[in-house]
Amino acid sequence: MPGLRTATKLDEIIENFNYLDEWEDRYRYLIELGRDYATATDRVARRAVDLFDEHVRERIQSEGGTAEAAERKLLELFNQLMEASGILVRHHFQRTLIRAARDLIEKRS
Repeated sequence: MPGLRTATKLDEIIENFNYLDEWEDRYRYLIELGRDYATATDRVARRAVDLFDEHVRERIQSEGGTAEAAERKLLELFNQLMEASGILVRHHFQRTLIRAARDLIEKRS
C-alpha cells in the first residue's frame, strides 16, 4: 500500500493503521501483517528444524547403535526442544506485554 513503511514496532503499526482512512484498507493491512508474521514464523521454525537435524540428528546417527535407540534419543531431544522453544516464546511474549504496558503508562503520565 502506497505511503506505508514496513512496520517493525507497535508504534509504527499503529501509525500505519491510522494513516488508512477506509476500513477495507485497514483490513488489508492487518491481513498483510498476519501474512508477514506467518512467513517469518515459518522461516524461523524451518531454520530450527534444520539446525536440529544438522547438530543433533547427524551426531546421534554418527554415534552408531541401534536404529531404535537413535529414534528414542531423537524423540527425547526433540521433546526437550519443544519445551525450550515454548519457554522462549512465553518469555518473549511476556517481555513484549510488559514493554507495551510500560509504554502506555509512560504515555499517560
